[in-house]
Amino acid sequence: MFKRVWILVAALVLAGAPAIWGQAGTGQITGTVLDQSGAAMANATVVATNVATGATRETATTATGAYTLADLLPGTYDVTVEAGGFNTFKERVEMTVGGKIGLDVHMEAVSAATTVQVGATAVQVNTETQTLGGVINTRAVTELPSQTRNPYDFVATLPNVSPADPGGNGVGYAINGIRSAGTNVLLDGVPNNDEFSATAGQQAPLDSVQEYSVLTSNFTAEFGRADAGIVNVVTKSGSNEFHGTAYEFNRVSGLASNSYYNNANLLPQGIYTRNQFGYSIGGPAVKNKLFFFENTEWIRVRSGQNQVAWAPTPQLIAAAAPATQEFFQAYGKLRTGLNTLSTYTKDDMVAAGVNVCGGAATAGPCKSLPGNTPMFTRVSYTNPGDAGGGLPENTYDLVARVDYNYSDKTQIYVRYALYHENDFLGTVNTSPYAGFDTGQTNVDNAFIYSVTHTFSPSFISQTKFDYNRLNLQQPLGANPVSPTLYMSASTAVSFLGSLVAFPGYNEYTPGSAIPFGGPQTYIQDNRAFGAYEEAVQGLGTAFGNEIDNFPPGQIHQFQSAINPQGKYPGQTVTLPGGGAVVFAQQPV
Repeated sequence: MFKRVWILVAALVLAGAPAIWGQAGTGQITGTVLDQSGAAMANATVVATNVATGATRETATTATGAYTLADLLPGTYDVTVEAGGFNTFKERVEMTVGGKIGLDVHMEAVSAATTVQVGATAVQVNTETQTLGGVINTRAVTELPSQTRNPYDFVATLPNVSPADPGGNGVGYAINGIRSAGTNVLLDGVPNNDEFSATAGQQAPLDSVQEYSVLTSNFTAEFGRADAGIVNVVTKSGSNEFHGTAYEFNRVSGLASNSYYNNANLLPQGIYTRNQFGYSIGGPAVKNKLFFFENTEWIRVRSGQNQVAWAPTPQLIAAAAPATQEFFQAYGKLRTGLNTLSTYTKDDMVAAGVNVCGGAATAGPCKSLPGNTPMFTRVSYTNPGDAGGGLPENTYDLVARVDYNYSDKTQIYVRYALYHENDFLGTVNTSPYAGFDTGQTNVDNAFIYSVTHTFSPSFISQTKFDYNRLNLQQPLGANPVSPTLYMSASTAVSFLGSLVAFPGYNEYTPGSAIPFGGPQTYIQDNRAFGAYEEAVQGLGTAFGNEIDNFPPGQIHQFQSAINPQGKYPGQTVTLPGGGAVVFAQQPV
């Protein structure tokens, strides 16, 4: 009795918790019970029994013969209907995540002690709502191929779905032609969104997924946030039988061909090895009462990718003013292991169709440079990167769940998920200059406590408490915060198919800066974003005037984030290095 009181108290207390989403993770069976003449049958007993766990849900028909069995977890159910003077009716149905099954029953007058069995597993059609979508069931999750074992890959099998742009939001797919960020992602019926990037939050290994639904239109009241679609993943629970898996998936570069780009530039094939392995186990701790399930997966990727960039030659730097030389002495030490592919003089660049001095001043430094001056060297190096098997990483991912049939009226489950990813230095930012390689860590936790209690046939309470914490961190590399030099302050500059790299962080993306990241707890996002923390120093607006400004060390445009020091836009702020600047609404 003491336990029962505390469970019910917990249910009532948690009823006010955030993340209450109706029946987003459960389904219901509804219908009408009629006799042989078609008249409604009141007070017939309707029971749904979960075949795997033995959990039951019971109700009685109303005066009109109607019944509803609500808040049913996905699974296979035996539905029985009993009434005095009539044969027992029994039918097996498959409840999908968020499913709404209409099951009308016609009872037959008793002729003997018999049970009317209707089929083994009936195919049910949603006749209760106008919601459109589909279900990726257990068999699809188990048998469909996925290169990275990402459960969301199978969204592509449904109609009105198309791949999102590279690096897209949501689960990587656009639904009904609406941007992918408009997809609401749920895990066990509660929100699972990274609100900063508008992508899926907590990851779950494939073997922990029982099934998931994808709703594409006409969402019912329990869903929110989305204008594109709803993707609702349900994790596995244990059952009265022990089940488990052990697996390893391996991909190696030795079974792949070299890329067209590498072949065209006489570069060797990138080398990678990807191992994805794990296990799952589930079963009864106490038959018909207490069940467990756990799945842990590890990912180990070792991968080297060829990086190619143009770097200014020592001769061009030596021809520059002392300020330019000092900048390269402080920040421009080239990394070890660089390979020189080719060196282009000014004349070589012109012969290759590069308008070196286009836009340069008539008597400026660019046009004054001798034609045989070596200007840029194309260098290559191997760095941790995606050569075909994913980013180099050490990752583990687990889901653990315990289900408890406390009584015929009360069912409880607890689920915990952990995702821990460590991406190597060079995966987020890499540079031909030493000290600017960076990686990232991603540590996510998700916990859910769910209680479903039947107070009466017409009053059922489902309460969920959900806690999510997503924590992505992108720290600096070996070098401290420093300004980054660019040919142009607005965009990366390239010629002959390769980008020009100067010293600094994020050398190809002006304004994008690190460190970046921070914890996100449900909808509270304590994220730091170092935009313009590494100052943007742009030499010019066209190749010629950019080269004009390189030798004298003259900056055309300087952009940096500043501490406003309590000042308002239009007021003057004193910079740390001396001098002053007018504090504008945009970084200057």
